[in-house]
Amino acid sequence: TGVVTSRILEAAVVLTGAVFFGTLTTALVSGRAAAWTTSIVLFAASLLALAMAPVRLTVDSRGIRLVSVVLRVPLLRLHLANMESVTADTIDPMRWGGWGYRVSGAGIAYVARRGPGIVIERRRGAAVAITLDHPEEAAALANGLIAARPAPGPGR
Repeated sequence: TGVVTSRILEAAVVLTGAVFFGTLTTALVSGRAAAWTTSIVLFAASLLALAMAPVRLTVDSRGIRLVSVVLRVPLLRLHLANMESVTADTIDPMRWGGWGYRVSGAGIAYVARRGPGIVIERRRGAAVAITLDHPEEAAALANGLIAARPAPGPGR
């Protein structure tokens, strides 16, 4: 288990939160519908950014989970039975579609920064990338659990 943070997403929380409070104040004072609509959109954007920074990555006998630390919302669950292998790699945000939680042609990714992370090859579905410190430990643990899982029986 480890916590992954993103300075970019933390900045987004602060920025959207500050602008939200500004537009909320404007909406309360002016009563304009556009100010209320903008406030609602900014509140949703703030919650989304807050859900993404920081996150907790857990590798255990069930698989790999990524959960929002602040909102406790599960962002990603990969069952051990659906994983082929996990490798430590250098994650380039542009290869995975940018920073944050991304779905792209390369696969699914949680990219907090450029640098170390894990890439999970799945039996079914696109690859998954997650940036984190010390990815070798998470990859070794996941691969050990994958190797130790029971072999699929007939009909599985």
